[in-house]
Amino acid sequence: GGSAEIRFKVTSVVADYAAAMDKFCDTLAWSWDGSSWPEELNDATVNLVVGIDDLMNGLNAMMTPFAAMMGGSIRSLVESPRRQLEHQLAKVLDHHDGTAVGQTHSALRDLLSQVGALE
Repeated sequence: GGSAEIRFKVTSVVADYAAAMDKFCDTLAWSWDGSSWPEELNDATVNLVVGIDDLMNGLNAMMTPFAAMMGGSIRSLVESPRRQLEHQLAKVLDHHDGTAVGQTHSALRDLLSQVGALE
């Protein structure tokens, strides 16, 4: 008898977001010297923006049944950190702003904290 091998990958929106965040942090730590802007950091930042968007779309879908009961307060819990993070990432992408890179870490922490509060 022969043998067969099947490969597959199981993923989720949260896992994709975590991978994008991990890649961003690794790229920031290992490829940016604070002066020249590497293409790897640009790519990692774009992937993080996509990961955040996908995560937030998933959260919005999960929160929809609860929105009627809790009003807009449940969505506003994560929208403020999301907007702050998107603003910082736009500054990173548009201006290669080192301060915005640093503030991205704080914005990521705030977003994760609010998402954790929903659980």
